[in-house]
Amino acid sequence: MFLLTQIVLKRFFDIILSITGLLIAVVPMVMISLCIKLTSPGPVLYHQKKSRSAWKTIYTL
Repeated sequence: MFLLTQIVLKRFFDIILSITGLLIAVVPMVMISLCIKLTSPGPVLYHQKKSRSAWKTIYTL
């Protein structure tokens, strides 16, 4: 059984590693987005409106 300090430390390290991973991933994502924007005439992210049954409309990204 985990002690409270172990649970708190695990949560802390999970958050720190997640933030680090996001910061590392942002650089390639921005570079790819810029390449797409400079070489393609459309938007970087494609969105679409779809109709479902029972007259519901959903939007996809």
